[in-house]
Amino acid sequence: AEKQLRNNEIFLSSIVEHIPSGIFVKNLASNTYILTNRGTEEIFGMPRHGILQKTPQEVFGEEQSRLFEVQDAEALERNDAVRYEDFQLTTARGEVRWFSCVKIPLGLIENKQTHILEIIDDITERKEIQDRLRWASFHDGLTQIYNRSYFQEEMARLSSGRFDPVGIIICDVDGMKLINDTLGHATGDEVLKITARILRQTFRKEDVVARIGGDEFAVLLPNITYLLLEERRKQIQEFLDQENREREDFPLFLSIGIALRNSPEMTMEELFHRADENMYDQKLRYREFREKTLVAHFLARGITPPPEHPRGKTIFPPKG
Repeated sequence: AEKQLRNNEIFLSSIVEHIPSGIFVKNLASNTYILTNRGTEEIFGMPRHGILQKTPQEVFGEEQSRLFEVQDAEALERNDAVRYEDFQLTTARGEVRWFSCVKIPLGLIENKQTHILEIIDDITERKEIQDRLRWASFHDGLTQIYNRSYFQEEMARLSSGRFDPVGIIICDVDGMKLINDTLGHATGDEVLKITARILRQTFRKEDVVARIGGDEFAVLLPNITYLLLEERRKQIQEFLDQENREREDFPLFLSIGIALRNSPEMTMEELFHRADENMYDQKLRYREFREKTLVAHFLARGITPPPEHPRGKTIFPPKG
């Protein structure tokens, strides 16, 4: 019987030792760890002798051990297994990693809580993948700003009226087809990146700057007045003018439309269409001037645009 008991102990010990998760068993009376495994050593980068018969404070430091105290207290109060997700710890290697764990109270004497079993996993790689996927689902891969999907979600969120007045600014890059056809899509992509940078410079952290189409950008501005909305529009143009003063190849042009709603009586869709119509009015007004200006810059550099695009000298911009 003793031999069988010993074999069972060796068998169970082997199982614990080969579990890839970190295993801790803490004696509640002495507040020290009495059992651990190889997985713990590998996860935290510390030898077993630095864990066994040591308190959480001695192993993890005062600040990190306070987190364990909170987790242990909850598990003991529930007297049941409790899972904790997404918390950070610093390992012995000085790395800040993400972890999840399960705390299980153990009653080894007359069903009294005498120990706590902790099974802990390093989830850093999994969390990084999840964060990247979450980021990619809401951001435009080229410009790194928000995408149309996120913009539409924010439109719905702002529709309640709690954030009124809400403003929208819509910007469209003029001459994009001419740029792509003449200089290639790589140059066109750079134009889009520059546009996104200009917009990021202009707006507040709480404003939603998004690329909602091929060459179309939009900004949602909660809790803003029309005066401030108009100032933001002017700031876009100022940053664009500054960019053009520093450029040597060809200028960039944006058509910009703005609109403001003061109450939920106007839907967010109506607000969007109003800003879009204002943007399109400006595009129609300046289209000929801007395309001829681009063509003139290309010809000056010895680059001939495709035949379907306008030719001739630069004309003066429309008044107003």
